[in-house]
Amino acid sequence: MKLIKYFAFFLLLNSLVWGSSIFLGFSQDDFFHLEIARADSLRTFLEFFNPRANNWQFFRPLSTQVWYFMFERLFGWQKAALPMHLAAIFIHSINTTLVFTLVKKIWKLKISLAFTFASLYAIASVHFLSLYYVGATQQLLASMFSLLVLHASLKNQTFKSSFFYLFALLSKELSLRLAPIVVLVHLLSGKSLSDSVKKSKNIIVLTLVYLLFRYLFKVVIALEYTLDFSIFTTLATLMWYVLMSFGAPEYLLRFGLSHGQIDVLGYVSSVYPLSTINAVTVALSLILFVTILLIQLRKPPSARHFFPLALLWLAGIAPVLFLPTHRYSHYLDLSLFFVLFFLVTAKKSFLKVILIISLTTAFLSGNLLDRQTHWTIERSLSAQKYLMFLTSAGYCQYSTLYFVGNQTATNNLSYALMNEHGPQIACSRHDLSVYYSDTAPKNMEDDVGVIKVE
Repeated sequence: MKLIKYFAFFLLLNSLVWGSSIFLGFSQDDFFHLEIARADSLRTFLEFFNPRANNWQFFRPLSTQVWYFMFERLFGWQKAALPMHLAAIFIHSINTTLVFTLVKKIWKLKISLAFTFASLYAIASVHFLSLYYVGATQQLLASMFSLLVLHASLKNQTFKSSFFYLFALLSKELSLRLAPIVVLVHLLSGKSLSDSVKKSKNIIVLTLVYLLFRYLFKVVIALEYTLDFSIFTTLATLMWYVLMSFGAPEYLLRFGLSHGQIDVLGYVSSVYPLSTINAVTVALSLILFVTILLIQLRKPPSARHFFPLALLWLAGIAPVLFLPTHRYSHYLDLSLFFVLFFLVTAKKSFLKVILIISLTTAFLSGNLLDRQTHWTIERSLSAQKYLMFLTSAGYCQYSTLYFVGNQTATNNLSYALMNEHGPQIACSRHDLSVYYSDTAPKNMEDDVGVIKVE
């Protein structure tokens, strides 16, 4: 019963922090996901789980086809975005509660410390994309099943942990990071390395089986996920993830310069005073964290915990470490354990209080900055505007549509509408041809509609 009370509190907290997301509609990949989530029979529904039947470049049937199919059937695509955003907040609240119980189980934290840990996890700015972009709910679902794997594994529930791991893998490939994470969590709970590996063997075996499955069925990731093993690029990626772990928003990436440098002055003055507050509190949080860490490392028990925790942070982002074109903060959802552990377990001191206040401010200001600047909000509003216009103004009667404007505007709109998929869904016309151009074609036929992009 007490756990329900904590869940209710986390639900309220997450609703306050992330509630404005409910006003956003679909954008970008959402329209493609709606397209591939169609099923008119049990057979076609089961085809979601057949990699040979999918001609697209991911295999995430649970968090994509099943998820979109369910909400589209219940609410219709026009109204599904709102309940999907509400569901994302609900899932994040489940995750927060699972984090709360997990840290008590691993480190035997007092209720007050576990509560502080979970509350900071709830409001962390790394979750922004997962909660404001419907398509990124995949990350929340994968995290939920991953946390359930950790819970079951710590209870030696082999079948349950294997079952939840399968669901995590069917939600997102990133869940492959669970193999080392489960081993590290057992280490942190007091087990020896050999015992930790033994208790994680089912996850390790399933990981190998899944990788073999991907190879045999030739399930590949999208071509845009280009790997870069350059040492300097990897170090720069690590730098960005460190900064985002302490509250820097994805907006900061716009101020990246060559050789891992950042236009700090440009960032600080860009959205004054919010960007200034964020820059100061992120820097202060990092400085205080390193100070407390150095103090803690002088004590043998803390030193023994440091390396597994550092590896835990690294394991959380290991699958995306060599993807410099996809630096998204929500990949840090499990890595946050390392950052928050030293904060809540440090002895009560003035430094600790200041760090909690500073990190909270960094997280909240990071959220507010992304709310004003993140591409997902701009694209969502743009998609809503133009889809409403083309349906209300009668453009669905044409067989071909041209969205015409300057190159930047039309490119952004093509991303927002996922090329032809958004207009085709809005018009219920899968034969509708859609183009984005800077000028309208000459000698247009009568069956062509032109929409000006501003």
